[in-house]
Amino acid sequence: MREAVERLAVPATAIVGSGSLPPGAPETFYADLVEVARHRSVPSVIDASGTALLAAAEAGADVLKPNRRELADTVGSDDPVAGARALLAAGAGLVLVSLGADGMLAVGENDTWSARLPEPLAGNATGAGDAAVAAIATALAAGTTDPAVLVRRATAWSAAAVVAPLAGELDPAYREYEARLVTS
Repeated sequence: MREAVERLAVPATAIVGSGSLPPGAPETFYADLVEVARHRSVPSVIDASGTALLAAAEAGADVLKPNRRELADTVGSDDPVAGARALLAAGAGLVLVSLGADGMLAVGENDTWSARLPEPLAGNATGAGDAAVAAIATALAAGTTDPAVLVRRATAWSAAAVVAPLAGELDPAYREYEARLVTS
């Protein structure tokens, strides 16, 4: 798998590692992806939990995107800011934490940013985290690194996934969701 990533990294504009690793896979697999991304000078986005998430942080992932539970399970803290700061201290560049109906939190070295819709949406949350990761990777690939923009885009795409009729799709109104976000 790593050989395939290295081969495909040549034209890539971002490298994403997302989801639970299959049984028997090395816990360092996502860290290896981060290394490939760094070698190719492309941004890396990792959405994982546990040892794999921590290893990706230690490898210097540009962005980590766990959800609240994954973060707490990984670092042992229910406080998302404290948990994100632990991943930053381990070497991650930025941490975005999915907070479910409460939106998303971005934590950088010195600042935090948050975005949420004024009211929760009804729908199917399956794929919402993947949509957030896609938003982050797409923005990074286009050269956007501003955490305030990343958290807004990720939150809007995640919301658009919740209301889409099928998991894996985005409601075309994602730009409208982004315009309605409450941010801080």
